[in-house]
Amino acid sequence: MKIALQNKYIEYLEEIDRISNVEVFEAGIIKFRYSISGKDYDFLFAALDEHKLPSVMLCKPKEQIYNKPHMLYLDKNELFYLCLSIRDDISVRNKDYKEIINYTLIRIEKLMNMNYEEEKREFRKEFLYFWNKCAKNKNNIQLYINSSTQVKLLKAYEKNDTYIYVDEDININEIFLKRYNKVKKSVIYIPIINSNLIMPPIGDKKWSVDEVRYIINNCVSEDNLETLEKLSIDNKEVFLTFEMYVPGVVPISFVLKVKFKTSRNKTLFSRLDEIIDVECLKSERCDTGYLFRRIGVKNRLKDKRILIVGAGSLGSYIISELPKIGVENITIFDSDNMHMENIMRHSLGAMYSNLSKVFSMKFNLESEYPETKVNIENKKFNIENIDEYNLNKYDLIIIATGGTDYMLKLNKIFKKCRIDIPVLFTWIESRGVGVHALAVDYNRKGCFNCLYTNSDTNKAHFSNKTYKDELTGTGCGGVINKYGNIVLLKGSAMILNIILDMLNSNKISDNILFSVKTLNEYTFNNGDISLGGETLAKTSYISEGCDICGHEV
Repeated sequence: MKIALQNKYIEYLEEIDRISNVEVFEAGIIKFRYSISGKDYDFLFAALDEHKLPSVMLCKPKEQIYNKPHMLYLDKNELFYLCLSIRDDISVRNKDYKEIINYTLIRIEKLMNMNYEEEKREFRKEFLYFWNKCAKNKNNIQLYINSSTQVKLLKAYEKNDTYIYVDEDININEIFLKRYNKVKKSVIYIPIINSNLIMPPIGDKKWSVDEVRYIINNCVSEDNLETLEKLSIDNKEVFLTFEMYVPGVVPISFVLKVKFKTSRNKTLFSRLDEIIDVECLKSERCDTGYLFRRIGVKNRLKDKRILIVGAGSLGSYIISELPKIGVENITIFDSDNMHMENIMRHSLGAMYSNLSKVFSMKFNLESEYPETKVNIENKKFNIENIDEYNLNKYDLIIIATGGTDYMLKLNKIFKKCRIDIPVLFTWIESRGVGVHALAVDYNRKGCFNCLYTNSDTNKAHFSNKTYKDELTGTGCGGVINKYGNIVLLKGSAMILNIILDMLNSNKISDNILFSVKTLNEYTFNNGDISLGGETLAKTSYISEGCDICGHEV
């Protein structure tokens, strides 16, 4: 099969203009000469495949090419590996081999024909690759930076072989920070205003004292220069954390360790002539602002506060995902402990057995997400004392208790108090048939009680059985509602989308019931149970006969 594909490659390459000397270099590898802009280059195609680009290597170029982007020099056989797969590549899956060859040649020609300015731009995009390649530090450096235009000092902590440098503007929670010891280090954050003047260390061109002086003198704003002229350093070494912006790339941060002759207490600016060594350090950005930007998510929920009542199965799945959509301030009410018999449908595992659910959720979240702050109340949300909770400080209240009677009582008191905070009621239908979420603004008609006002048009369930069964909802404490994690994953995914919409707009246009059918146990197709998956938005549930909101205009 490989030989047949190799023969196809050879046959097609021989038909292309500007390509000559096509031959088998080694088993499975093809060598050919390609004329680009009047210059001849010898290339290798290796790892031939029906559905992806071949590996491409440049052989012994006549002109030594050490300073071109997207090329990795290999000592063996004087080869240069070409990295041709970049973010704007088209997908080559299911393309035929001719299309793959054509596209590969286009990428090669584009790379070899870059002018000086294009090469500089590509090198800057690859800055961290070259930087990390020359870094020698074995310890991990994690950066928590609130990107700024101002120079500032960072706090330093360490644990074993890991250091974290933390911006004063970033609040790391105590549970995460307890694992580290604060250390005395001079760590300075310096924003760069002109990245066009900065090239990464390439090949044998390592950074030296000259690059440090050049950056500080030419790539730092006048205001920040004045700050550096006043900033005293009394250590023998200082860690400079630079940040710069390159078009089409997330902010680039890199750390330099600068050593001085002595540890005299003088300003950084005045000690530039005392630098005796410069070392590139590998680091990684860990602050949520950067991490969300890296994955293409606009985090607008950082300052939002969520109160969630109930940390059971559905509540735990919702809570565990809130940091990943940007929510950093969470308050949880629940009086129960975690039990081993529930681990198959709870986000917590066996290590939290017999411990308080809220404490366990707090410890788990704050350990995993350094910037997340979880406030806990290991007690039931008391309806009678609702005025004590100062609900107006929250941006959203989520009810995930699963008890129909309790949610009806909450709905009544929320309406009576006319709270201005939007409320999201969430519950799982009996037998896990569906998951529902009701978004309520109590300044409008339509509330949780409306769903149960008319037995003929009950909208709280997918089930078509008797009203008595439907009204049971999730049952009571003595009933086990049968569902698993697939139901929870589908339901929490729908609920997280609703939370995003509600918090981003800060209000809802209508009181809407959202439902996702997670398991349709009444429809069989040749013995297979349909899992459903259609999301339904119902806006017509408002009941004029509702005792809570139906008589109001």
